[in-house]
Amino acid sequence: MSNVNKNKENVNNQGIDQFNYFTLNKRVHRELKVNQKKNKIKTDELYFIMNHLACEYVTYKNGLVGVYDKLTQYQLAEELGINRGRIAGHLEKLVEMKFIKIFNHSPLVLQILEIPKRPEINDIKGLLIYVSANLHDFHFHINLDNRRAFFDTFKEYEADIIKQNIKRAEVPKEHSANTEDEIEDPFGYAEFTS
Repeated sequence: MSNVNKNKENVNNQGIDQFNYFTLNKRVHRELKVNQKKNKIKTDELYFIMNHLACEYVTYKNGLVGVYDKLTQYQLAEELGINRGRIAGHLEKLVEMKFIKIFNHSPLVLQILEIPKRPEINDIKGLLIYVSANLHDFHFHINLDNRRAFFDTFKEYEADIIKQNIKRAEVPKEHSANTEDEIEDPFGYAEFTS
């Protein structure tokens, strides 16, 4: 019995190193490494880009890159040792293969589509609404400088986002709070309050 308890303690008390991993769907490996002859393209650089984004920049819960840390295509090319002229083509190829979705090119903001349980975000407005609704996921409630820098990059969308948030906060016309019908008094307190 004591051996079982020791094993439980070892599993539960592992250090922070147990979280030093990244996850990508098997499709990334299969299509970029195993099937590269079938695709008739050299996919090593594409694979390294996906791995680098997944290891260094992605927020694991939602697969977003470039929200918390600012990233440019030039910076990505420098870090990977890839020709700056080819990085844009490689990113477009990854979009074509449906591995990533690019929301903005400068600074680079994208979503890795092979992250499990990622939210479905369609465009930059949807991204900004998602980020504004989930500030804790990006530590924007603490790091106000990063928050300001991120949202200042997309100021042209600010009015649309405010309108969307107001629409969500409005009470629908068919809601009971907007009707003039008398509210039912199930306990008979109306005679005592009038």
